[in-house]
Amino acid sequence: MNVYQPGAGTSHNMNVNEVVANRAIELLGGRKGDYTIVHPADRVNMAQSTNDLCPTAIRISAITETRFLLESLAVQSRVARRLLALTVGSLFPGNVEIQLRRAHNLFERARVGVLDQATASRRSDQ
Repeated sequence: MNVYQPGAGTSHNMNVNEVVANRAIELLGGRKGDYTIVHPADRVNMAQSTNDLCPTAIRISAITETRFLLESLAVQSRVARRLLALTVGSLFPGNVEIQLRRAHNLFERARVGVLDQATASRRSDQ
């Protein structure tokens, strides 16, 4: 899929709909391209405007990637706790852990905010 697509966004919209449909098909145990399970136009697009696609795709990506970031922060916190016990942890007890916890909370609030915004815009469309 080309990153830059001229026009009103219809081709970009359909490309994303096909990617989402194929991923849903895989998650449901089917084979990519079996649109009898999840059809890109009928079940994914569901009469959305092409103007809805990019904000929705950005929200899905933000929520997904933030989850991975939060998992990574949790791992880093555990590693830092072990390492700091042996090194500068005696000089600055808990400082890195506090910073990692703050970062985790910040990203979690952002993720919740994106979810709230997505559901609010979805409710206003109905």
